Amino acid sequence: MTVKSAAQKKIAEEIAIEDVNWGYDGNLVQQAAGGSRRRLNLGGVSRIVLEPEQPDRPQPRKMKKEKGPGDDPSSAANVAGKGKENKKYDEESEPGRKKSIWKLASSAKEAFWNTADVYRDVNPESYVIFSMRDFVLYLVFLVLTATIAFGSLAYAYNYYANVLSELLTNSKFPTEIGAFKTFRDIHSIQDIWLYLNFVVLGVLYPDLTIGGNRTASLEDPVTKFEGIRVLQENILMGAPQLRQVRVKTGTCAPAPMFKDAYVSCYDYYEDDIQDKEVFGTVKSEPFKYNPPSGINFQHSGRVSTYGQGGFALNFSRDLGFTNATLQDMKDNVWIQAGARAVFLDFTLYTANANLFCVVKLVFEIIPTGGVVTSAHIHALKLLRYVAKWDYFIFGCEIIFTLFAIYYLMEEVNQIIILKEYYLTNWWNILDLIIVSFSWAVVGLGIARFIIVVSTMESKVETIHTDDYASFELLTRIQNAFNITASLLTFLVWIKLVKFSSLNRSVSLIISTFGRVKLELVSLVIMMTAVVMGFALLGNALFGSKVIQFRSVNDSFFTLIGLFIGGLYFYEECQYADRLSSQIYFVLYIFFVLVIFLSAFVALIVYGFHKAVNEIDDVRDRVYLGDVCNQLFLKLLTTLKGKSLQQNFERDSWQNFMREITMLFSTSFDVMVTEVSIWLCC
Repeated sequence: MTVKSAAQKKIAEEIAIEDVNWGYDGNLVQQAAGGSRRRLNLGGVSRIVLEPEQPDRPQPRKMKKEKGPGDDPSSAANVAGKGKENKKYDEESEPGRKKSIWKLASSAKEAFWNTADVYRDVNPESYVIFSMRDFVLYLVFLVLTATIAFGSLAYAYNYYANVLSELLTNSKFPTEIGAFKTFRDIHSIQDIWLYLNFVVLGVLYPDLTIGGNRTASLEDPVTKFEGIRVLQENILMGAPQLRQVRVKTGTCAPAPMFKDAYVSCYDYYEDDIQDKEVFGTVKSEPFKYNPPSGINFQHSGRVSTYGQGGFALNFSRDLGFTNATLQDMKDNVWIQAGARAVFLDFTLYTANANLFCVVKLVFEIIPTGGVVTSAHIHALKLLRYVAKWDYFIFGCEIIFTLFAIYYLMEEVNQIIILKEYYLTNWWNILDLIIVSFSWAVVGLGIARFIIVVSTMESKVETIHTDDYASFELLTRIQNAFNITASLLTFLVWIKLVKFSSLNRSVSLIISTFGRVKLELVSLVIMMTAVVMGFALLGNALFGSKVIQFRSVNDSFFTLIGLFIGGLYFYEECQYADRLSSQIYFVLYIFFVLVIFLSAFVALIVYGFHKAVNEIDDVRDRVYLGDVCNQLFLKLLTTLKGKSLQQNFERDSWQNFMREITMLFSTSFDVMVTEVSIWLCC
């Protein structure tokens, strides 16, 4: 009897300590007085939100007792005893205290440097938490990147270059036969001289001041500068320069049967065959070779790539002297056999927008005869820190540099943790590219600032002289900075897709492409090979008659443009060869636009089904929506007791929505009643 009572008592104590069982579906069922309540198998984040840990309640103070002889805390014995006990406790707890501080510092360091990718397949709750932290930091980095890339570009930035481009390339000049041409219509050497006389001199040497008085020498009351003003608001940085590059004679061998017809032969331009000898009958400065000053930058034209140096003329501040010099060069055949390119370079500055405009007009003389033109006009903001907004950009650049350091250390830490698995994730490769571009932007910005500070003063001094001020280095650095910053901004926006994958739908789309990425790459390679074959065939059939197929490169991108229906040149191909064009485009549309695009769609559908099955199988993954649902449930529980939570946990969605409807309808009825009473009163 005693043994049975003891066993019953023990069982009762165990039930009182923990009255918890597991349900048939794997969820926790907790016994209660009123029955059983099914608990959700919550993750770490949801458990913290919905079931916060309650701190232990402080114990009641012990009742005071009468002090005895040894109970006086101020007595010497008690003071000495407590001192010994405290000293002993401090000595024992000192190593533990140091250990706890070191552990706290290590955990803080881990939380600071680790990213969500470290917890992707290890801890779903930590992955969501770190993803949200990374997302907030990344939004700040995105705003800084966009501010640096586009914050310094004023509205006048593009208008400045466009207006000057329209003025120089679309202004018409008369020819000897009475027709009018523009810069893009120049096809002969005679057209070059006419363009220089009528358009270039008319733009660079205006004969009207702001008030409209014709003067030979302009004195600007706004800038206190006696000289030439272009477009009324721009000054020339130094003198414009007209430069020619030539090749040596005998650089190519004519066919034997035509040796009597051609005394000399001039090949395409290359640096190895550049002519540096004095030519012509007049030994003036434009007929003498001038070596390149500074770095010998290469300019890639439409026909060849050209270096610096050559036979140059610096324009004078006097219009009459410049016009006479150009006429003398024309009379003495400055552009003759062997000339391969003529460059016109000058730079303008306007203080109203604090912008420089660097202009390069190129006339390429091809060996077959004729001229090919191209214009390169760049608006640059080289003096960066002048206005208040510029200093705000400077502050953003400093914070951007700190972010670049942080992300670099973060990627290094991630490589140390993940080791060879780091490169298995495409997002990590994108992170490396973003970090590399970030440091490229920082380096180019520092290089630009140093070069501007060290060279700008000498360039400003050329305003009052006939010396040429080269902005080639500054233009290349600024263009490289703009391109790098723009690409970085593009990549940063692309990475937002990674954070949006916390949503189940977006994660499904990304997973769709991830399941068939190798198949898609293989299909792209196959399609590229087929398109390249059609491009070679198109260049052979229509290259000499249709401008869209004049080269293999142009043919390839022309066929790529057919994906969006760009078949506007079909009539020209029919005029070139009717039968060949019909067969060519029918085969291309069938093999590329029908077969390969259908294969793309089939692969994506196949990947979608695989992704759906995988997401259905993996049920322990936590999404951002799960966390938001739990937070919303906590809010509703606070508003109306635990009935909503119980309905939601029992998967009774209809009851749950009914409770929500009743809650809000009751609140609305109460509000309407109160408003009615207030109006009646």
